[in-house]
Amino acid sequence: MRAYLRDLVLVVLLEFAGAARTKEVLDRVYEIARPHALPELLKPHGKYRSVLDLRTAFERKNLQISGYLDATEHGVWRLTDLGLEAAKRLKRLGEPRPPKS
Repeated sequence: MRAYLRDLVLVVLLEFAGAARTKEVLDRVYEIARPHALPELLKPHGKYRSVLDLRTAFERKNLQISGYLDATEHGVWRLTDLGLEAAKRLKRLGEPRPPKS
C-alpha cells in the first residue's frame, strides 16, 4: 500500500500542475483509492478523515525525505524536479494500480 500511495501522490500532484494544498491532495487521493481500500483504511483516525488520509500524509513526509517533494511552503505539496520526472514516468505507464487485497 505504501508504494501505491507514494505513486498516487506523485500522479495527483501532476494533475494539479505540480503543486496543491494538503486538502486538495488528500481529497483526490481518497477519491481514487477509496473504492480499492480495505474497510479498516476508511475508518476515522484522530484529526484525519481516515487511516488512508493518515497514511497519505506519512507518504508526503517520505517523499520529502527522498527528494521528490519540496515542503518549504506550509500546507503546500510541491513536486521537485526529481518528483516531476517520476510523476511523468508513472503517468506514461498508466495511473498507479491499487495493490491486490
